[in-house]
Amino acid sequence: MNSNTVITMYNKNKNKNGKKELFSTGYTPGVYIRDATTGHINPDRYTVGSLNEDLFFKASFADGENVHSRTPTVVFFNSIEDFEQHTGLHCSDDVKNRWMAKYMEACRRLDFTV
Repeated sequence: MNSNTVITMYNKNKNKNGKKELFSTGYTPGVYIRDATTGHINPDRYTVGSLNEDLFFKASFADGENVHSRTPTVVFFNSIEDFEQHTGLHCSDDVKNRWMAKYMEACRRLDFTV
């Protein structure tokens, strides 16, 4: 079962002008990965738990906003830059470097050209 949900993020003041929607992906291996910003699902090959998962920047939100589940909300972005731009949150250089190394290794394993 794909437990995709839509979550809403607000700016620090929690006003409607600063809200952004994120599309989540379920935790279950084999579930299709959903783009966090567009909600697009590519059923061809991108699934949770596959080698392809490392092509995406994955983030979890455990802020209690997802009242339908006791598990954190998981979102997948095409890149760390997409995550930062869409959420307004910033990642440390260490996180960026570790993700880039993981992404490059996934590209190498899957014979993708970067």
